[in-house]
Amino acid sequence: MGRIVDKALEYASDRYRGQRDEQGRPYFFAHTVQVYGILKDVSEDEEVLAAGILHDILEDSDTTYEDLIHEFNRPIADLVMELTQDESEEGGYYFPRLESRKAVLVSSPTASATYPGWGTGRGTGSRDTLR
Repeated sequence: MGRIVDKALEYASDRYRGQRDEQGRPYFFAHTVQVYGILKDVSEDEEVLAAGILHDILEDSDTTYEDLIHEFNRPIADLVMELTQDESEEGGYYFPRLESRKAVLVSSPTASATYPGWGTGRGTGSRDTLR
């Protein structure tokens, strides 16, 4: 593991401290580490791995985009911003800013760890609704 990935793991662990998933498990281990494990099987890109670890940080903590720029760098902050979900009018969630190839790579395991069945023909486009 590289320095930036180690830093992302430590940062996320700190920011998610005390948070639990819907089944009562520590969020960091139940979701964040799971996404990282999937991603490291398909990419060695440090920015991709760090963004995967941090993909929910803007939604689920008081971390800001500016915090990510300061703690990491603009490319990682931009990837995390692309992965930040917005609630759709239909009640699902989608990735309105998903554009770069790196973000699409991260979104697939991120979604599959959260939404079973993701990647089964619905694509990874920027307006896909996840239910």
